[in-house]
Formats: sequence, structure tokens, C-alpha cells
Amino acid sequence: MRKFLALMFFALAFAAAPAKAEEEILSYTSDIVVAEDGTLDVTETIRVRAEGQKIKRGIYRDFPIQYRMSNGLRRAVGFDVVEIRRDGKKEPWHSAWVNGYKRIYIGDEDVFLNSGEYTYTIRYETTHQLRFFSGHDELYWNVTGNFWDFPIRHAVARITLPQSAEILQKAAYTGYQGDTGTAYRVSGQGFNTITFETTAPLARNQGLTVAVGFPKRVVDEPGPVGRFLNSFLDNFGLFLLVAGTFGVGAYFFGKWLEVGRDPEGGIVIPLYEPPKGLSPAALSYLHYQTFASGRGGATKAFIAALLSLAVKGRIRLEEEGKKKVALERADGRTDDLPGGERALMDGFLGGRDRFVVERANATTLVRTRAAFRKAILKEYEGKFFRNNYFISIIGAVISVAILIAFVFFHAPTDTELGTMIIAAFSGFGGGWLLSMGLYRLLGWIPGGSSAIAGTFLTILGAVVFAPSLVMPLVLPGAASMIPAMVIALCVLNILFFGLMRAPTVIGRRVMDETEGFKMFLSVAEADRMNMIDAPDVSEPVFEKYLPYAIALGVEKPWSNAFADYIARAQPERVGSTYHPGWYRGGSFNLGNIGAATSGIVSAVGSSVSAATPSSSGSSGGGSSGGGGGGGGGGGW
Repeated sequence: MRKFLALMFFALAFAAAPAKAEEEILSYTSDIVVAEDGTLDVTETIRVRAEGQKIKRGIYRDFPIQYRMSNGLRRAVGFDVVEIRRDGKKEPWHSAWVNGYKRIYIGDEDVFLNSGEYTYTIRYETTHQLRFFSGHDELYWNVTGNFWDFPIRHAVARITLPQSAEILQKAAYTGYQGDTGTAYRVSGQGFNTITFETTAPLARNQGLTVAVGFPKRVVDEPGPVGRFLNSFLDNFGLFLLVAGTFGVGAYFFGKWLEVGRDPEGGIVIPLYEPPKGLSPAALSYLHYQTFASGRGGATKAFIAALLSLAVKGRIRLEEEGKKKVALERADGRTDDLPGGERALMDGFLGGRDRFVVERANATTLVRTRAAFRKAILKEYEGKFFRNNYFISIIGAVISVAILIAFVFFHAPTDTELGTMIIAAFSGFGGGWLLSMGLYRLLGWIPGGSSAIAGTFLTILGAVVFAPSLVMPLVLPGAASMIPAMVIALCVLNILFFGLMRAPTVIGRRVMDETEGFKMFLSVAEADRMNMIDAPDVSEPVFEKYLPYAIALGVEKPWSNAFADYIARAQPERVGSTYHPGWYRGGSFNLGNIGAATSGIVSAVGSSVSAATPSSSGSSGGGSSGGGGGGGGGGGW
């Protein structure tokens, strides 16, 4: 019984304790005075109950400074705080930009409020808020905003128009954003004044919006020039983005006309020797207009240069097990060698008679490969073709600067920024993959390319690029230009990056000669027989031009041509073995010399791949919520 009575006592005591009050807006009164120049002088009186939950130091008020119209353009408004008071006394405040709103924090960061009721008065002036129609002008005003953290028990809006203005029509809306609720009444109306007040409490994130129409020419209306200037200034970032995109296009097109157009090619005919003065490595670099990848981890130019040294009798190549090739000095002369081959001799065999391409010698390998590339570039870069990378870099820098300026001046919303980011990543990534794929399918890759790789890259690029095409549909009207211009900038940079690469006049001639020589190296024996004065692919001719065939990626048909010649001219040798003096690694069956030659190329490339260290990370009508005003607020 004693335990029961004790429990009853505590239960009654708990029930009698006062419940903690809810934080809320007890009353929200807004006095809006419309001046003849269109400026609104607004005084908001907000009485709140604070309990230290969200309202600790005071309240904040969010006010939208920019609005997006139905055509997708923006309309900016002026906003200046006149004074802020709490319980009739001036109160400290500061402002910040939060999610596209001007947020006014009222209170002192170091001063916490006691529980109780407080009355805040916010007076501000705002411009460009009126709407102008053919038959009347209008104040369409979101009194409370629809994004308050607290319910509003009672809201009042008192509107005073200029003295000569007569109220022609009126309406109000209550509820959530987009609602057309009618929980309001007109509690007073004069010639140029009217008062609206709610008839039911507004829940959290509900608001009151009013609209009042009055005759034209009561307030100053901007003319066509003024409206255009206002729209231009309000949407300066968007105009800058559009104009900048067209400017980038004009820049690239002008530079392409100046330096990017390819000289007209000549007629390609079979040639029986390489262009004069070009080593196999230099020919490969010119043909592919880069250091094209070869077998294993080496470029075609690098492998061709090693084979050229071997065929010239300067080195001997020897296979030492799987993925390991040794280079032995055979003749120390380097004075008559082209720059790239001399760099290989000095790097691998300078001061030594033998060098093994293996992981233990990786440092020497990497250093020598770099010296080889540097020697080729020093001798031929800019002589036969120009990449014009500097022009492309300038265009890319201008494009990025335009996007940064747009973000700075336009202050895009989260949705607009999201479409920009998706359009940029999808447009650039997909566009780059598409260009790589289409270049291969259309045969625009110097030196040829794989149709399978082209098809794969094209399909992958289309998949990656597709989301960017949807982004303009996400935003209405003129705002759709934002992702559209981002996509255009991506496409322009990718397109002209490839178009800016152009051979020189000398390079165009040498490229035609290279194609003619490649034609000779590639044709079958039957077709070669129909060529006038074509030399037989005898053993000396085969070895002499083998490095060039490797450089151009046609070593297999060239080897098959040698085998076909042996079968026709020296049938007694068919089935016998072929022993090149510059290579030790097994005998070659003349019936399958193509596979044997490919084996040499693979062995050299694989040894380089195995010896090269891995790359490091450092290398690389109307509704609630409509009209001007609005926003919301909360406690802090």
C-alpha cells in the first residue's frame, strides 16, 4: 500500500508540472508601403515564444533576392535593411548568403535569451517587386514566406498604395508552396489601403501571400530600354555564358583557319624506299604523329630503333628466358647514327659491352627511354607537324574562366549547379570517348587504328554522353541554356583539340611518301609482282627494311613477303631455318617467318614492360508562396 501511494504521489506531481511550451510565432504583422517610384518600405513585426530549443540567441529571416520567371530568366530585386529592433530596442544583426537567400541573423552570438516572448521588428526597403500588365499594375507579395521553422498563429498584411492609387482587384492565398487556400479575410479596405489577416493558424512551412491590383501610371514603370537593361543586368551571368561560348567557338574557328587546316595531300603511289633522311623511329613518330604504343610496354619507335641498331650491326639481341632481352655491343661507332639511336647506344651500352633489360636495371631503362624521346622530339618536333597545344590550352583556360565568371555573377541554384556539373562531366567524358571512337571508325587516326576499339569507344562514349543531353530539359525556358552552353564548350574544346593538329607542308609531303612506302611493305607477293621495278624481298632487303616495317606496324606482312619470295625464288630453302646474325634466341622457320618476327617484337616489348617500374601517384494564376517577398526563417 505504501509503495502504491508513493507511485500515485509522483504521478500526480508529474502531471501537475507545467509542460514545456512550444516555440512558435504568436503574431506576424507586415506593413507594406508602396512608393511612387516602386520602392516598397516593409516593416515586419514578429512576436515569438522562445524556449531555448531553436531560438537560442534570436531568430533569422531569409529573404529571396532573385526570382526565376516563367521564361527561365531571372529577376533580381534590391534589398536594404533599414533597422532591426527587439522589444523596441535596436538589436545587433548580421547577414549571410544561404541557399540563394539573403539570411538576416538577429541577435548577438554571445548572448543567449531566456525563455519568454519577444517582439522583433524588421524594417527594410526593396525594389523591382511590382508587376506591370497591359491593363493594370500589381503588388504580388509573399507576406510571411513559406519556409518558417515555426507555426504562425496569426498573420496580418496591411498594404498602403500611393495616394492616387485605387485598389482595382485583390486576392490572397494561404497554405504550403503552390496551395490556393482561402483561410483569410479582408478586415479593412480604403481607397488606397487594404488589410488581410488569416482566419486559421499557419502550420510550419505554410504562409500568406496577397495580390493587389491598381491603375497604371500610378508608379513609375520602366520603358522597353529600361526593361532590357534590367533583364540584362539581372541575367548578366547567363548572357556572359552564352556570349562566351560563341566567343570560344569563334576563337577556335579563327585559329583553325590560321594554323589548323591540313595542307592538301598528294597522290600516294608505292615507293620502294623510306623517305630520305628519316630513321625508322622518326618515321614512326611522324606517321602516327605521336609515340604510338607497340608490343608489350615499349613504343613502336623504341622497338624499331633497337632493331635498326641490330640490323646495322651495332648491337646483337639475345633472349635470356621469358621477358628478358640482352643487348650486346657489336660495333662501338655512334657518330653516323641518328639522334634517337645514338641515345639508345649511349644509354644502354655507354661504358659497358652488355646490358640486360630487366627490373634490376630499371633506372637506366627509364632514363634511356626519356633520352630517346627527347632526341626524337628535338630533331623533328614542329618540323613535320604541329599539335598547336598552346592554342587548345588557351581555349580551355578561357572556357573555364567563362564558367567561373558565370557561377560568380549568376549564383546558380542547386538545381542549375547540378545540371552544370552533370553536363560538364558527361559532356566532356562522353565527348572525348566519342571523338576517340569516331576518329578510329572514320580513319582519322594517323597511321590507322582498330575498328573494334573504335566501335567500343563510340558506344561507351554515347552512353556516357547521353545524360548531358537530358540536362537542358530539366530547366525551364532560358535557364536550359546553362547546361546547353556547358555541353557546347566541352564539344568545342574536344573537337578543335583534334582539328588543331596539322602537318606542315614538308610534313604533308613526307607523310604521302610514308604511305607509299608502307604500301610497298604491306602488299602481298602477287601484287608486288605487278609493281614496276619493285625489288625482290631478298634477305638483305628484308632485314634492311624490317625496322621500318616494325615502325609502321606492318612487320607481319613484310615478313610474309620475305617468305613468299623464298618460296618462289629459292624453293629449296622452304622448310629450312633462317639465322639472322644480329639475333640469338632460336632459329626461324622460313615457312613461318611472320610469326617468328612478331615473336622478336613481342620479346623486346615484353622485356621493357617487365623491367619498367610501376607508375607512382605523383606522376600523374497565383498561389501561396508566389510573388515577391517570401523566404522564411527560423531560430539560431
